[in-house]
Formats: sequence, C-alpha cells, structure tokens
Amino acid sequence: MKANARTLLLTAGAVALTLGAVAEVPADANEEGQVALVCYQWDAFPEERLRVSIRKPAPVTAVDPAEQVEWGLTGKHVGACGEGTSPIVRGTIIADEVEGSAHMGIYSIVVRGDEDMETCRTVNWNCSAPEPVRAPDQWLCESRNEFDVYQGSSTLTKITDPAGDPLCGVFETGFVDSAEGSGSGQVN
Repeated sequence: MKANARTLLLTAGAVALTLGAVAEVPADANEEGQVALVCYQWDAFPEERLRVSIRKPAPVTAVDPAEQVEWGLTGKHVGACGEGTSPIVRGTIIADEVEGSAHMGIYSIVVRGDEDMETCRTVNWNCSAPEPVRAPDQWLCESRNEFDVYQGSSTLTKITDPAGDPLCGVFETGFVDSAEGSGSGQVN
C-alpha cells in the first residue's frame, strides 16, 4: 500500500513539474495547437479588461491551405458588473488571409441581481481588425449589453505587459454585489 501511495505522489509531482514548465506562448503565435494568452483594455470602460485564451485554429474554407481560419476564445471580462467582478467570456475569431482582416464575436456570460431585479447582464461585442491574426494590437468594436444599452464604437487595445496590469489578473470569488460601481453590463 505504501509503495502505491509513493508512486502516486511521484507521478503527481512529475505532472505538476510538467504543468509548471508550460511557457506562455506569444500572442502573435498562430500555429495549430498553440494557445495565446492576451489581455485587452477597453476604451469605452477603461477600468475593464478582457483577459482571454485563444486556441487552435481550424479551417473555415475547404481550400488547401485554408484561406480562412477560426480560433476559439475563452476567458473573463474583468469589471463587467463593477469593480471586482469577472464573468466568463466565450467567442470566436475568424481571419481571412486573402482579404487580410479578422473578425471577432464575443459575449460575457452574466446574470446578476439583488433578488428583486437584475443589475447586470451579458455584454456582446462585434469587432474587426485590419490584419489576419488572432490577437492584433487593436480591435475596432461595437457593443451592447442585454439591457439593450448600445455602447457605441470602441477599441480594445492589447496590453503589452499583462503581469504588470493588476486588472488583468482579477479573479472573482463567489458573487460580488454588482449594485456598487458601474460596468458595461449594467444599465448605467
């Protein structure tokens, strides 16, 4: 029994060392299977961040090599319901290597309330960039929340040092009262 426990501990330790050795891939790395970790600041709501992981391209066109590729996007939308909140983000990026552009559609999944009424809802973005990469320096966007508040045209700008920006690292524990402060997912 002790030998099995020792083997399990050694195996778990080897896995932890292997996982700890995984390096962050540069945001402009576009090879299949590579993950780009990126943080964007939103000019419409300067205290909000979009911290995302962009994964594995898949072809959208049947041409070989594909002229259009798609990447999946997951992450968090820091500040969507006010300070200290970070609801989940899902989306897709499609790049056209012939036309030389990219499009991104994302939404923050959020429903918050104070037991009597909703105080924060999902935010939707539709963005484009003039280069066919998954993590350009800037996205030009339009957005609205599900209170039907249109936030207009805005820009998501890549933060060059996410570790140096404390908002890129916010993690929400439990539910944060979204009645305090303001965010893009609120009526405001």
